[in-house]
Amino acid sequence: MPDPTVGGKTFKTERPPGMIFYNGIGDECGGLVFGAATGENARAGDKFGAYGGFSLDQYKQSQAIGLIYNDHSGSREVGLKVWDRPETSQSEFIEKNDVISKMPEGPEKQAARKSLRESGFSPTRIFVGKSKEREAKVTLYDAKGNARINMIVDAAGAPRLDFLDEGGKVTFSMPGNSKTSGQKDK
Repeated sequence: MPDPTVGGKTFKTERPPGMIFYNGIGDECGGLVFGAATGENARAGDKFGAYGGFSLDQYKQSQAIGLIYNDHSGSREVGLKVWDRPETSQSEFIEKNDVISKMPEGPEKQAARKSLRESGFSPTRIFVGKSKEREAKVTLYDAKGNARINMIVDAAGAPRLDFLDEGGKVTFSMPGNSKTSGQKDK
């Protein structure tokens, strides 16, 4: 797969197999990715890994919406994801990262990396699909990327609606008015 192109400039990256879509001005605007690995090429502890995806990019940015499939030896997540991308062009982030990578190691470089990460933060806002726990699930996230509402039908067929605090703890669950000790959503 070719390197990404934004604003007429190509950037070097390692990319998986796939196909890139380009808009009328020559910028990357989405694509298809797919792949698999077995044995020593799989992630540690996996017998196999497989993935596939179709994404559409925000103008001069990265993926804004995508259909995803990730499978690690049967632990699968499949669904639709929506990301909240910044208005700043992806090329600006890439150029700033190149400058930072050339800085000498130390506190200034660490602070610059942290600042760049925070300015380019792109949280997931919506997930609709099947979780690794075999649940049919809709998750809505806040602007910080924290899961706040989960609508779930579990593997046994039981429906549930959970409201979560910023830390991922269930504060209210339906059916019923019981407070439960939920886990932070991944």
